[in-house]
Amino acid sequence: MTEEQKNRFAAALLRVAGDCELLAAMASMVAEDAPEVLNNLRDQIALQDTQQVASTAHKLKGMLSTFETAGPMLELEELISSAKKGHPKDVASHFAAVEGEIEVLLNEICLLHRASSNSD
Repeated sequence: MTEEQKNRFAAALLRVAGDCELLAAMASMVAEDAPEVLNNLRDQIALQDTQQVASTAHKLKGMLSTFETAGPMLELEELISSAKKGHPKDVASHFAAVEGEIEVLLNEICLLHRASSNSD
C-alpha cells in the first residue's frame, strides 16, 4: 500500500484497525465483484425495476462502505430510499448524481488491489 493510498483510505484503515493486509483483501473482493454489481444496477435503473434497484444498491453500498462512508454512500442511501418508495425518476436522478463518484472510488479500490497484488 502506497503512502498516497494510506492517506486516501485513512478512515478505512481505522475501520479495519490499521490492518493493511485486511484492507487489501477487501479491495480484492470489491474489485472483482463491484463492477458487475454496478452494471446490474445500471440495467435495473434503466428498466425502472425499483425493487431490484433497492436490493442491488444496498449490496453495492455494503461493498463500498468499508472504503468510504460519506459522499457517494450518502447519495446511495437516498437512491435506496427512493427505490423502496417506488420512485424511478428520483432513483435515476440520485444515480446520475453519484455514478461518477462511485466509478472514481471503485477505480481507487481497484488500484489498491493491483498495488497490493504486485507487492506480493
